[in-house]
Amino acid sequence: MIPRDRLVTVDRAGQLQQRAGVPLACAEVNLFSSNAEPIETKTGLAHYALKPFSLKTAVTTEVWSVDQVRVTTAEGTAILPPFESFQHALGAAPELYWMIWRDESRRAPKAATEPPKPGQEAPHERAVAVNREVLRGLELALVGANGQPVDPAARRQLDVTLSCTNGNLVGMRERKLALRDGDSADEIVLLAPPSASPAPVFRRGELWELLFWLVPQAIRLNADGLAQFKRLCTRFAMFAPDAGRRFDALVSLSNARIRRWMPGKPASAFVQGLEIRLVIDEQRFLRFSLDGLGRAMERFFTPYVPVTSFVQVVLFSADTGAVLRRGEPCPGSQPLA
Repeated sequence: MIPRDRLVTVDRAGQLQQRAGVPLACAEVNLFSSNAEPIETKTGLAHYALKPFSLKTAVTTEVWSVDQVRVTTAEGTAILPPFESFQHALGAAPELYWMIWRDESRRAPKAATEPPKPGQEAPHERAVAVNREVLRGLELALVGANGQPVDPAARRQLDVTLSCTNGNLVGMRERKLALRDGDSADEIVLLAPPSASPAPVFRRGELWELLFWLVPQAIRLNADGLAQFKRLCTRFAMFAPDAGRRFDALVSLSNARIRRWMPGKPASAFVQGLEIRLVIDEQRFLRFSLDGLGRAMERFFTPYVPVTSFVQVVLFSADTGAVLRRGEPCPGSQPLA
């Protein structure tokens, strides 16, 4: 418990960690427990919108995770286990589990909204807004042991416990957070403004595309993979001020096998490595850091080679062909076995 007469200040743990050499935990100042709106199951319906209760101290409340689902029937209340767990033998109802779906391609089909009738334009607009909000939020699905949606049959009530955040606080004017009960006596003061933390919105199987890109395959490190690579970079920079348009400056992607004399112990030796060559349009990337881009690319491409090899990222100018940045050889992170 935080004393009510104490002002809690969060320092930069990274600086302390560098000085002391001891890992420090970060205080969770934007993560709290909350309940979702109760769900009444219906016969023939396995998908339900998941909405957290709005708190009086928060403008927007976003779901971080689902911690527990309790089901209430005529026989009593019990815990409904998640499908992705080792609790399949502890279910309150036989062959009934829950899953959370974010990807729109896996959601239940939504009925089309009928055209408005004369004099009913306002109800039609409200219905369209509700459908749009359902698509943006999370969906809780009741599934069986095979992961397929099932009919809950009997009427049940689902009480869901969530971990929530206050949403994206990057635009907040004051660097103060109040406790969930709204008591102004307790405040958390941030020494630095919060970074952007918008909730991801994955559509049309984008999660599978992300997993596809995280599996190292050297065949994509060429001109054929440039379009997919730019789309991946833009996807994770879509909330930046430029909405990820900086990656339009990537003109070419290629790779080459190289050998470097690498000093080491017990002896130095020639080591085979992978050189990633990115051609950059300098004019379109003028407002951003080439060094930052190079470091991010090094972290991304290290899984492409084993730990006994290395990756070196080289940035070239699209206008002159000159080397803009030649990174240091980075050890690979792909395990040997």
